[in-house]
Amino acid sequence: MDPLTLQQQILVQLLIAFGQGAGTMPVARETIEAFRNEYGAQVPADETAWKNIEVATLAAAHRLGRLSAHVALTARWDTIRAAHFNDARTTMHASFICPFCLLAPLG
Repeated sequence: MDPLTLQQQILVQLLIAFGQGAGTMPVARETIEAFRNEYGAQVPADETAWKNIEVATLAAAHRLGRLSAHVALTARWDTIRAAHFNDARTTMHASFICPFCLLAPLG
């Protein structure tokens, strides 16, 4: 098995932080795919660039997982689906101020 690239390692870290934020609520595979599609291309390939945003970005991924679980629970689901992630992401981006964070809204 080939070792993971730095970008793949970072994406795994982000997904783990997201899952920790979700707590005991399961995360559907479609949600992981939506997360990867949303943020995967933004993951830096440079370790120094990652170190500059690592703490804030992992905290944001944790927060996004917690908010996604809340959205799913409010909708009476027992699993976080992609729609719950997208709703949580939209909510977070509307009130999120973190210029040094990978999960900040683009544009």
